[in-house]
Amino acid sequence: MEPESDRFALHEKVRQVLGDREGDILMEHLPPAGWSHLVSKDDLELNRVVLREEIREVRTELRTEMAELRTELKTEMAELRTELKTEMAELRTELKTEMAELRTELKTEMAELRTELKTEMERSFRNQTWKLLTAIISSNAATLAVMGFMITSVK
Repeated sequence: MEPESDRFALHEKVRQVLGDREGDILMEHLPPAGWSHLVSKDDLELNRVVLREEIREVRTELRTEMAELRTELKTEMAELRTELKTEMAELRTELKTEMAELRTELKTEMAELRTELKTEMERSFRNQTWKLLTAIISSNAATLAVMGFMITSVK
């Protein structure tokens, strides 16, 4: 017989012996699948212990993973810091080199400009000196001519 038909037969027998109402009440208080399917305090305690152990294991695994992640993150940050410092040092060196080259170029250009300016000024001074001398000589010649004309007219 099956458990369901056994239960039905027992229900009928209890109703015959105790009465319909009392038989129904008694059957309602019996477990539907038998006593072996009910959870005992020992079962609950065992499940509680197993569950706590599983939680402990998960907590340990999580802590281990978090520690590994923390280590990886610290390592990556250290590598990034080193890489950044290296790049900054390279940029600093490049900048210093370029500034030195620019300074040298500026000095060279300034020297060239100074030389050109000096040459141009000397040429201009020379031209002005010749013009001034020519003007003075012309003025003196004119003065001498006027004086000569005045002297010859007075005689």
